[in-house]
Order: sequence, then C-alpha cells, then structure tokens
Amino acid sequence: MLSHAPMRIRPTGRGDTASPLRVGFLGAGGISGLHATAIKDMRDARLVAVADIDPFKARRLAEPHGAQWFASLDEMLAKAKPDVVHILLTPELHARFALQCMEAGTHVLVEKPLCLSAAECAELEIAAARCGTVVGVNHNVAAQEPFPQLIALIRQRRLGAIQHVSVSWSVPWGMTTFDAPLYQRHGPGAVILETGPHPLSLVVRLLGEAHSASTLVVSNKQNRPDTWLLSLGCERGTAQCLIGIGR
Repeated sequence: MLSHAPMRIRPTGRGDTASPLRVGFLGAGGISGLHATAIKDMRDARLVAVADIDPFKARRLAEPHGAQWFASLDEMLAKAKPDVVHILLTPELHARFALQCMEAGTHVLVEKPLCLSAAECAELEIAAARCGTVVGVNHNVAAQEPFPQLIALIRQRRLGAIQHVSVSWSVPWGMTTFDAPLYQRHGPGAVILETGPHPLSLVVRLLGEAHSASTLVVSNKQNRPDTWLLSLGCERGTAQCLIGIGR
C-alpha cells in the first residue's frame, strides 16, 4: 500500500498488548534530528537503530535515544529488526533502499520526494503489494496547521467546491540554495526535489493528482533561477504554484 498520509502501523502477532513500533533510521543527516524528535514524542513508537555510512554520525544520533547504531542497512535489518525504516537519504537513493527494506518485510517511511520518477514510484507501489508492506512519504506540511483546519472546513461544507488552488511558497536562502549538494547534482530543477514537494503536496491534497503541468522560470539572476511558476491540471480542478527562494 502506498500512503501519502501519516502511517499508523501496528506490528502483527503481538495481541492487544503490542509493544511500541520499532523504528530504524537509514541516514543520520540534518533531517534525521527532526524525525528523532517526532518519534520521541510518540507513545506507540521508539527509535531502536540508526544506520549511516559514517559511523560517527550514526552513533551521535543513536546514543542519546538509547538506540543501536550501524554502518550499513544490511546490518541494521539483521540485528535490530525494526518494524519500519525511515529512509533519510538523498532523493536518488530513495527507491533503491526502500525496495531493499520492503523485500526484507519491513515497512518504510520515505522523506520527500518519494522518488525521482513516476516509474520508481510505481515500482515501490508494486513492491509494497507484493511484500505486504506499507510505504509512506513524509509530506509533513499537509499535517501542519492551519492546513488541517482548511480540510475540516471543506468537509463541513462551509466552503464551496474547490475549483482552483493558488499557492505562494517562499523559502529563505540556506540549505535550499544552490550551494547545497542537491542543487550541485541536479541543477535548478532540484527545487522540485527540495522545497517543491511541500506546496505541491497541498495542491494534490485539495485537488487530486496532477495530470498536466507546465513550468515557467520567472526570475533568473546570474544564471541561478530563484522563482518558478507552475501551472497544473489536476483531477478536480486547476492550480498555480509560485515558488521563490530568498525573495
């Protein structure tokens, strides 16, 4: 099953007194600290293992949480036996390691974006069905207020049918600028991999999946685009998304 919503997985075969969900992290980079904090605040989950090719980073993240640390995914799956693994790697590695986890019978939560292509996403969906596992993608902004309040208003029919959505998404210079490794590898299009999934997840939540899209670079300074305008045709309407960096 492919899930775009927060996952609620309970380990099977443990009866009504199920132990907390055993969570493993693959990757101990910058975003991993936020995942660790979220797990710490949950009653029905606990961080049990962290794997990273840099053992120092894995150990630094794992030890404050009383978790084991490993230098490879294989070792973590074999020794820690997590129920679910958070894939916290660069986008080009998401599909490969999510598939490995599912083949081992482990659920996965993948950081956005889920994959680099629709073909990779379909591959994960097929693998999830075959392996009896759940794969979810972390679209956290869709769960942050006030967006759930908007969803509630729509469900209560206090608003009319949503026909068009406009999102203006502005982020500061920093980890999402062109000095970040993601932009060095993928060029200006990396905006869709880095910050783009956030506003696009809101559009999809309101209007369904997009079936057509066009992109216009609005501002291009020193051969470094910093503003994009996306026009989308979706299942239940149309949308425009303005993404700006450092504006």
